Amino acid sequence: MITYGLSAAASLEDWAFEILVLLAGLVPNSELTTSLIAMCVNTQAIAFMITYGLSAAESTRVSNEFGAGNLDRARSAMAVILKLFVLLALIVVLTLASGHNIWAVFFSDSGEIIMEFASLTPFNFLQPP
Repeated sequence: MITYGLSAAASLEDWAFEILVLLAGLVPNSELTTSLIAMCVNTQAIAFMITYGLSAAESTRVSNEFGAGNLDRARSAMAVILKLFVLLALIVVLTLASGHNIWAVFFSDSGEIIMEFASLTPFNFLQPP
């Protein structure tokens, strides 16, 4: 029964983002709003996928170390990945803080959208992954 709940939760999270983009089309200046929400959601998704992939790889490594009875190596592997996650978070934050205009160009060539994305960048850091 729990497996259905977890699958449904992941699906509902994806649906929530899609509904958010659809609702953005109902507000005034919907072209700008929809573009900005899609850019923010995609930025968050990319940052999440990087950490998700690393966490899956690290989970496998730690499980293998536990299975082999190497508790110290499993502990050191966890310490390494935690430091790597902190480093990656700093890299993502600093890259977006200093290069948000460059990042926005990957999504749009409109000057207005790029300027508005720059004003939303600090709020993008506050969203949970």
